[in-house]
Formats: sequence, C-alpha cells, structure tokens
Amino acid sequence: MVQNMPARPLTRHVLGMVVGPTHDTVTTLALSYDPADPFMVRLGFEPTDPHPDGGVWEIDRDVLSQGLIRPSGVGDVRVGPHTRHGRPQSAPRGIAVDFFAPGEFGRVVLNQTDLREFLAATYEAVRAGAEAARLDIEATISRLMDAA
Repeated sequence: MVQNMPARPLTRHVLGMVVGPTHDTVTTLALSYDPADPFMVRLGFEPTDPHPDGGVWEIDRDVLSQGLIRPSGVGDVRVGPHTRHGRPQSAPRGIAVDFFAPGEFGRVVLNQTDLREFLAATYEAVRAGAEAARLDIEATISRLMDAA
C-alpha cells in the first residue's frame, strides 16, 4: 500500500564536470528525485546543453549516499570520491559518478556539498527505510506492461 504522505518531486540544478580523455567540461546538470520512485535519483544534462553524450541516468539513492564517504556501487554505475591517476583531488571536493557500458566509460564529477544537500532533501521527503511504503506496485506494473 502506498503511504499517504504528500511529497513533491525535487529538482536541483548544479554545476558538474564531465571528465574527458583530453579535457574536462563544466556543465549544468539536473539532480531529480520523485518520492513516487523513492529508490532512484536521476542525473541528467540540461535539455539546452549541447553535450553530445546527453541523457538521463538513474542512480540508486543509497549508492549516491554511500559514495559521499567511500567508493560505492557495482556494475554500470559507481560513485565515490573523485580521484585522478589514483590520487584524491583536494579542491573542490568532488564526488565522481562513473558510468560503464561495454567498451565505454564516462565520468561526471559533482560538488560534494551540492550532492550532500540534495540527498538530505530527498531523505526529508522519504526517510531511509520508508521507501517500500511509498511504492505503488500496481502503477509500476501497469507502466511496465504499457511499455512492453
């Protein structure tokens, strides 16, 4: 059953750095959280950003939270303190979000404070451990069936 608590979707626009093989690019990114999908945070390029690798990624909220402290995640998305050549970067304090696909790798670095504040707002909207009570299983199944 869905917990009957009003909570609105959250979106924060933050500056991030796309780390490239030859140069880094600073760009505006959107962090989004919808309490109706309480386990996921979305990270995406602004629609007006001409970045060729534009898109939106879904990242487990707990993986992002753990990544503030230590490397976290397995598989396609990993999060942790930003390093370059194995050495932590000191200023500004950055959190690297690494994306893996067959034959491809991408890294976006977010400001640690921006990410921490955004995640705090998501936990105010849906506290840790209460995510399952927010899920509308019937609506989720319906969306999946419609997409098939």
